[in-house]
Amino acid sequence: MHVTTYKLFIHLNYISGTTIWISMVCLFGYYMILFVLSTPTVSMMVEKEFVGMAMNILAQKMTLLMVFFSSIAIVVPDFGHTRINQVFDGDGRTKRQ
Repeated sequence: MHVTTYKLFIHLNYISGTTIWISMVCLFGYYMILFVLSTPTVSMMVEKEFVGMAMNILAQKMTLLMVFFSSIAIVVPDFGHTRINQVFDGDGRTKRQ
């Protein structure tokens, strides 16, 4: 979910407060769904092995670090590719000023 949100930011031409707000709502909604699915009542209906799994995984510092750094590592090539395409027209010629 983080990677998708970051990639959307890379490909936007204009970032406004609305796009940031919507992205934060989507990330918050993702984690809320994850927490609701890990509650015993809901997880017994959906998947019994999921009981408390989100709480256990997200409570570990290494998991949070890996989510953050792997998201950045995945997005860096896309960011570089987008910036290179902005400098060059795609056919190797530089853009005219």
